[in-house]
Amino acid sequence: MARGMLIIPTTNEQVSETINRVESTLIDRLGGYTKNKGEGAWDDGERVIEEDNRVIFGSHPDRDTVKDTFELCAGIVKEELDEDVVMVEYTESEVEMI
Repeated sequence: MARGMLIIPTTNEQVSETINRVESTLIDRLGGYTKNKGEGAWDDGERVIEEDNRVIFGSHPDRDTVKDTFELCAGIVKEELDEDVVMVEYTESEVEMI
């Protein structure tokens, strides 16, 4: 099973609408998602910036479908929240629905 993970920063005022669009895209293309609240930090070269975020996971048997879907979602986040980059991770794992 292929899985994707996207981290969405929540510092922009319109983040709720963006998260809703990402969630709808994941439901339409992968059939669902899991979302967690997260916290993170990064160094911008001058100081360490801490921020809250949302971590969204989705899976599908086809890796290309996962990759295409999460690239689309990353584009939505970058455009709507004016982000230069966002983190997306792809993994392969053995998953069973029990």
